[in-house]
Amino acid sequence: MNELDGTLREMDLQFFANGKHGVTLSQAAECLGGSGDCVFLDVRTEEEAGYVQFNNVLHIPFNLLPDRIGELPVNKTIIVFCTSVVRASMAAFYLKAEGMTGARTLMANSEEMVDLFSPAQVLSHRNSIAQQRNNCCN
Repeated sequence: MNELDGTLREMDLQFFANGKHGVTLSQAAECLGGSGDCVFLDVRTEEEAGYVQFNNVLHIPFNLLPDRIGELPVNKTIIVFCTSVVRASMAAFYLKAEGMTGARTLMANSEEMVDLFSPAQVLSHRNSIAQQRNNCCN
């Protein structure tokens, strides 16, 4: 058995049923305000990305992912998103099969993502995390 066989075996129906492949908006918000251990990957088309753009994300259209996979860090959580959730899920599964075990699907639609990535929300999440750290250590 090679490593790829083991990775694919991990992605069974139980894996999907438990929701381990997904990241909620609140979990994604923690990543936005956190230490930088997460990368947000936008797999929308060029046209879709033109309608709404997000700061601090890497944009690689889904169809170009195999050619540009080298641009992704292997040692970070990669939170994949698109206009809905379908292409993001396929992209995350592809990345996992390619050995990027930290790939996850953002379980949110475009409207929810706009709120998540708004500068006010990002600042709020960062301040909240900083406050939590101060409270635990004082």
